[in-house]
Amino acid sequence: MSQTALPVRTTDPDTSYEAAMKAVAHASKYRPLLLEIITEHGPMTSDEIIGHYNMCRVMDESVPGASDSGIRTRVKELQRMGLVRIDPEKGVSSHGNRARRWVVVSEDEYLPTYTSPAQTTLDEEIVRFQEQTAGSADAADADASSEEA
Repeated sequence: MSQTALPVRTTDPDTSYEAAMKAVAHASKYRPLLLEIITEHGPMTSDEIIGHYNMCRVMDESVPGASDSGIRTRVKELQRMGLVRIDPEKGVSSHGNRARRWVVVSEDEYLPTYTSPAQTTLDEEIVRFQEQTAGSADAADADASSEEA
């Protein structure tokens, strides 16, 4: 089973592909807030980041919901983008275990990361998906308007 640029197998149904496109497209909504949280409160463990994110959701209902694993994934993406790194000092998880702490990379440490051709393809797929879903929403709105008339 080979994989496409998205986290789905080529044998998966269309619905899995659509869900993966939606998840990847929405991931960009979470990363800026997570980066802000780590900047203001870091170094932090993943559990601490999740706690602060959930507090942001309580304080601002426009903050989208995210699973704990989704938040951890977005933080790893920030690491791959060169924006955060693992702090050498360990923290303590909510279960009392030693845990990695995440810290924002200083301007001196930041090195822009290389965008692979697969990522470029993925970005193009995201844009195409967003255009298609916007077109579908526009068509649905037009249908609803014509039914009301």
